[in-house]
Amino acid sequence: MVAQDQPLFIFPTEVLHRGNTP
Repeated sequence: MVAQDQPLFIFPTEVLHRGNTP
């Protein structure tokens, strides 16, 4: 997935890639 100008997409993507939950 390409990170666009939407933080909502970047946030979950980073969490899924990192495997960390807030």
